[in-house]
Amino acid sequence: MRKLCLTILLICGALEARVGETVDQCAKRYGTTTRVGAQDSNGVSKTTYKKGDIVTTVWFLKGVCHKIEIYHKGRITRENLMEFLKPYERFGKLPNPAKGAANYRGENNSLIVTLTYNRITIEHKDLKRKIKENLDKNDPLKGF
Repeated sequence: MRKLCLTILLICGALEARVGETVDQCAKRYGTTTRVGAQDSNGVSKTTYKKGDIVTTVWFLKGVCHKIEIYHKGRITRENLMEFLKPYERFGKLPNPAKGAANYRGENNSLIVTLTYNRITIEHKDLKRKIKENLDKNDPLKGF
């Protein structure tokens, strides 16, 4: 039971990493940096962190976190998902998981949340829109 409580606390801490945080804030929250990807032409970079046995990948758009993916080894389930998502209620209420569904996908005003057996992804809806706007703005063939 003690091990389960510690695991839940560790995962809760990881999930409280906020969309909108900076690279430095995420590094403090997620633990050791294991891989840093180069920034692409859209300003998006991907960094992977490890704390205990939880691996977290964060996508940054121009230095601000827009997407979080946490590999949790099956410890976040439909039954305890909403408890883990409480820090994100400030973006709007997320729908409860459907009974009997193996996976979860929910949206609120700002976020898209996807849960599978071993991974949870939290993505700000504006990420793809901002990338597309940047691509459209910098398209050398625009107007042809």
